[in-house]
Amino acid sequence: MQAKKFFLLCLTVTLWNGVTLYKSYSGYEVLKIGPVTESVLSEFSDLQHDARFDFWSRPRLGRDNFVMVSSGNAPDLASALRSLQLDFSTYINDVGPLVTKEIEEHEFLKATKKRLPKAVTFERFTEFNEIQDYMDEVNAAYPNLTTIVDLETTFLGKNIRGLRLSNGPGKRLVIMDCALHAREWMAPPVCLKTITELLDNYESNKELLDSVDWLVIPIANPDGYVYSFSTDRFWRKNRKIDLSSPCFGVDPNRNFDFHWGGENVSDPCSLTYPGTGPFSEKESLAVGNQLLANSGNIAIYLAIHSYGELILFPWGYTTELPPNAPELRATGNEAAAAVFAHRGMEYTTGTSAGLLYLQFGAADDFAMGMANVPYSYTWELPGGGTGGFNPPASEIIPVVTETWDGIVSMVRRAAAN
Repeated sequence: MQAKKFFLLCLTVTLWNGVTLYKSYSGYEVLKIGPVTESVLSEFSDLQHDARFDFWSRPRLGRDNFVMVSSGNAPDLASALRSLQLDFSTYINDVGPLVTKEIEEHEFLKATKKRLPKAVTFERFTEFNEIQDYMDEVNAAYPNLTTIVDLETTFLGKNIRGLRLSNGPGKRLVIMDCALHAREWMAPPVCLKTITELLDNYESNKELLDSVDWLVIPIANPDGYVYSFSTDRFWRKNRKIDLSSPCFGVDPNRNFDFHWGGENVSDPCSLTYPGTGPFSEKESLAVGNQLLANSGNIAIYLAIHSYGELILFPWGYTTELPPNAPELRATGNEAAAAVFAHRGMEYTTGTSAGLLYLQFGAADDFAMGMANVPYSYTWELPGGGTGGFNPPASEIIPVVTETWDGIVSMVRRAAAN
């Protein structure tokens, strides 16, 4: 207990002595918005592009939606919801204490749950430099199975890297990326779980390396991910500077060169701002180049996000279905059943446009539409804690364990076809 008090005291000093200015979110609230009907979904979805409103879950039909807003902008959001005749209530009165609690927990666990060499800890969320170090260590430890792949250098000079895992040539590829959206801290542990299962439990999972190679990208948005730890817990975009705007960043998952810009979002302050053109951002380019370079040889693409308990497949830009939609749905449902078997976590399988709303320039659509990937999915992991993006660290192990079984189910089916 004394150790915990000491670390919390150090954190408080750090936060308030000017060395680190962490956005407190004091006075921000979260509204719970009742199920949205199809008749107003389009207008409701348009609100997500308003920089004043932070959607904690993608706008969706038939389910509650959660939106964070500052006290100053809350009346405008309430007015917009009333005009759409949507029911809403206050879900969180003040987000500030939740952010403080999460920072305190992370700093304490970071000090007490040390990462060992050639290993990751699933008892806390790991930071960017720790993950980079881990990839170097396992590459040195497993030189016959792993290769570091340097993909791109970000606007702020950080290295976007992947780890390729292979036990021999001549196989198709699984591409998996995590944390393309910075604040989705639960995603990187899934990528790290995949690496540890394939390497540390090699004999148990040898069939998965016998049938396919793997390219795992644990942090696809390093600049944003680091910023979410250092400064702003709910930062979503990258950290690209636009000198013509007071706002930073582009949403990398709206920046892929496939039906880019269809949402007509031109405000750089919007959380879904797609940038000045397709592939203007190094984060999306890093993933897109790998998809194109391996076009025709990719068994499955998995984009790991949070949150929402969804297994999504193309298309997002249209409500029309791809020709192999029945197989995509069956594969997703099979994975959802594997996840459910652990602790009853329920996933819904479907298209982004069908379950949620139209979205343009997304990675999963690009993978199928431009890189000819037959199985392309976005996983929206479970939320946790009081809000979806602040799950306690105790949720990491249950989530990565159940998700790994779902991924194995998907990969086996894709590899067999």
